[in-house]
Amino acid sequence: SENKYSQAKSLIQQGIDKGVKHKGTAYMLLAESERGLKNKPAAVSAMKKAAQDPETAAKAKDWLKKTGAG
Repeated sequence: SENKYSQAKSLIQQGIDKGVKHKGTAYMLLAESERGLKNKPAAVSAMKKAAQDPETAAKAKDWLKKTGAG
């Protein structure tokens, strides 16, 4: 399953780089991929970016609070 997280991370990052419409959602998915790869610092970083998007701010801030990073 680690390979799937790695593939997902790559595809999500490409989408972010190309300028997806729902950046907050993309960053939340990126955070989940990083979490699956057991890379907590990168997951926290991606979730902090998701917290800056009004569309995903509440969910992202809740996640950060639960993981002790917010």
